[in-house]
Amino acid sequence: MNTAILSRMQSSERIVFIIGLAFVVALTFISIAKPPWSTAVVFAVLAGAAVFLSRLDLAFCLFIASEVLITEDILLLTEKLYPTLYKLSLPGLFINPFEVFLLLLLAATIFSSRARFVRTSLDVPLLAFGLACVVGYITCVRLTGEANRIFEPRRILHFYVVFFLTVNIITTRERLKLLLWIFGVAVILKSAEGMYLYFQGAGLQIKWRITAIFTEWGDGLNFVTYLLFVLLLLIRKPEGIRRGMWLLFWPVVLLTLLNTYKRAYYVGFAVALGCLFLLEGGRRRVRFVVFGALALVLLLGVITVTNSWYAVGQSVWSIFHPTKESSAHYRLVEWKNALLSIKAHPWLGIGLGGILEMLVYLPRTNLLGVHNTFLWVTVKLGLVGLWIYLWLILSYLHCLMRQRNTLPDSFLRWVNQGLLLSFIAFLTAQFFAPMFFQMRTSAWMALVMGVGVMLPYLAAEDN
Repeated sequence: MNTAILSRMQSSERIVFIIGLAFVVALTFISIAKPPWSTAVVFAVLAGAAVFLSRLDLAFCLFIASEVLITEDILLLTEKLYPTLYKLSLPGLFINPFEVFLLLLLAATIFSSRARFVRTSLDVPLLAFGLACVVGYITCVRLTGEANRIFEPRRILHFYVVFFLTVNIITTRERLKLLLWIFGVAVILKSAEGMYLYFQGAGLQIKWRITAIFTEWGDGLNFVTYLLFVLLLLIRKPEGIRRGMWLLFWPVVLLTLLNTYKRAYYVGFAVALGCLFLLEGGRRRVRFVVFGALALVLLLGVITVTNSWYAVGQSVWSIFHPTKESSAHYRLVEWKNALLSIKAHPWLGIGLGGILEMLVYLPRTNLLGVHNTFLWVTVKLGLVGLWIYLWLILSYLHCLMRQRNTLPDSFLRWVNQGLLLSFIAFLTAQFFAPMFFQMRTSAWMALVMGVGVMLPYLAAEDN
């Protein structure tokens, strides 16, 4: 445990924090429990968070840990899919326990004296994208005549609420370090759960003797983010970071990533590594090559030990030679449907909450989603929405690139580089993955953007 963080807490806060962390550990197995026991655990975490409302940073970090540890769906020992508590609405409230957590944090933050609504370089594109989403919902109601299609608008609200909380709570270096530490612990615990399930023979036999453990896109994204920060830790050597926890567990995280069977994030990880090689120079590039080679040897060893060469070969082969049963073929059909929808509704789309019509037959799915973020935005919000979304993305990338040469110390530059590479991996995966506000990666995107725009404020803190 990070004694530097705990030493800054009062004794009562330290006890409550340890109890809260123990509840977060319990959340690692929440997906293989069934209500009402799962609900009891979540409410215990919420009760602990209520105690932390005088320390919003602790409550917020526990929320992020819960987001990491709770999987949208998990493949159980019975090889069946079960919905988790994220899809469980509380009686009479019509929102799930995590949204209750968000509302508590939001109310406490708004009523605190330091809360601000406008403070970042992304305020204008964020406002424009929010207005585009409002227009999208109005378009959906106009085309369908139904006002109850609020699943996607709720995910958009998650994005904006988490962003607001991030820029108003992560306002000091110590809070940022606490966030990174708890995120790292949560990812390690999640990967430990994955390895437990894997060695128990859990998972679903998909194709080519591939066994998948987790099915949620956010899991792969968290694992990739952790691994990129670890690699940067090795080649950059930032000051003020305890490396033990990060370096000790990365092989377990890598192995769990391989068993999530989300090839979009495999590609995103590879692209991020290529960008890292181009961005770094001198001795750092040499370290990157050395540690990259060691990781490759470990990866090849894992494939050999698990006898997965045939499965890996078939998986890669299917990307370039899609058959009617391959994921690549299904994506091509989905994209054809999306392009036909865009042609019919080019400017404002079918609306946020609208259902994509199946014009090209695909028996496997009802096409509630499209495995391409940029097509999905255009389908739902039209070309206008796509332009605004690209504006938001490019504004954030420009913000991070501008910071690279202005941040004053190695710790903040390490965080900046890690956020940049993780976001590049995220954008790459979006060419093959569902829209961020369709899946739970909306909170991840809000967190990454919020921390990124706050780095200059944290640098100015010492001046």
